[in-house]
Amino acid sequence: MALVGGVIRCTNDGIEMKIPKTTLGRNIWRLRSWWGWSEEELASCAGVPPSLVRDIERDASDPRLSELTALAKAVKINVMALMSPLGELISCNESEKERLFSKIVKGDALDDCWEWRGALNHTSRKKAYGQIGMTGGELIYVHRLSYAIAAPLPKRWTIDHKCRNKLCVNPDHLEATPFGGNIAERDRRRQDDFRNGDQSNKIQREDKKL
Repeated sequence: MALVGGVIRCTNDGIEMKIPKTTLGRNIWRLRSWWGWSEEELASCAGVPPSLVRDIERDASDPRLSELTALAKAVKINVMALMSPLGELISCNESEKERLFSKIVKGDALDDCWEWRGALNHTSRKKAYGQIGMTGGELIYVHRLSYAIAAPLPKRWTIDHKCRNKLCVNPDHLEATPFGGNIAERDRRRQDDFRNGDQSNKIQREDKKL
């Protein structure tokens, strides 16, 4: 790895990336602070030397891609996002957390959906997303707030429901993606549903023939 033109050129297993030094150092510091970790605690969670975290934050690092991947996993963010400007992160206070969780019904199993039973943004529950008012008067979707409590979430990122339940706020059922990624994932799943629906209809037609 070498410093070229104000960026770190990172190579590992034939993969080459350019990482703006100030962006990487700033992101590591911000995300570590979000979790309330010291440099040593982040290093321990990621399985990397504490000196690596310290050097990255001081723009004196020489990280391998595998080390960056481990750091990204520790702070629960995509490795590519770790090397890009994150923008402002969503934050909330204890009162907002309490109001959110007071209107959630959790299933019996650990992997069940957490159903929102508060205000909606649409009269039809099938089309609606849950929403809640923040202290400053801003309205926010509850699934975004729930994710932002569990892991760092840049304001300009979108959230995809892996369970396809729009009223679910279980962080394990949610996936954060840079703006536009949610739309691509939605279109992919619609195509899957269409193909699966065609196959199901074909089987039903064959059953009727029998």
